[in-house]
Amino acid sequence: MMQTERQVDRQTERQGSWGGWAEMAHAIQAQPLVVTVSGEHGSGREAVAVGLADRLHMLCYDAQLIDRLIEKSVANSSDVKAMHAPKGINGWLKGIFETDRLKRSGYYLHLVRTVMEIASTGGVIIGCGAHLILSGQGVFRLKIEAGTDFCAHRVAQQEGISFAEARKRVGLMNEKNIKRVKEIYDRFPSGRHYYDLVLSAESLSPEEMIDLAWFALEETGCVQPVKS
Repeated sequence: MMQTERQVDRQTERQGSWGGWAEMAHAIQAQPLVVTVSGEHGSGREAVAVGLADRLHMLCYDAQLIDRLIEKSVANSSDVKAMHAPKGINGWLKGIFETDRLKRSGYYLHLVRTVMEIASTGGVIIGCGAHLILSGQGVFRLKIEAGTDFCAHRVAQQEGISFAEARKRVGLMNEKNIKRVKEIYDRFPSGRHYYDLVLSAESLSPEEMIDLAWFALEETGCVQPVKS
């Protein structure tokens, strides 16, 4: 919990006012490493994301932490209408600042802002449509796939609930996540919605998925290969 509070305070201190967008845009263009990890509820994406973040010596941001950052962003922000596109931003990111739909949707405005802020310093982001929000940036997009029954068995075991209850919970959480991603895509359509790597949690352990993701990061030049 203390680490979470420090992460929230650190990010919100950097976010400052809406005038900080230009500095954030410049930092994003420097392209620090960002890994987005998507997947069904119960697929084990969190374990993979945390493991990758530890190996990369980076912070890991899950939906709960991002929602906390959004709450702080809302509390600290000035008039949304004062927001403007920073110099140096082009393409899709520039477009999101020029659409009235963004200004009419406060939550998504702050979600985009928060994800962009994280991207300006690098990190591993779990879900939240980050792979779409950062579609025009140098981001490694990882997807962890698993069927509903597999996810339900994992959730039931982890939380000590029945399979039926776990299956219902998985369905509700996936429905919620799909709705959020769809709303992001509808507001900010992008042609780059693919993943760089898709792994099956039903065939691979979290450790194996971390190793494969690390290998892919090396092969794509996102990290330097470790010399033996």
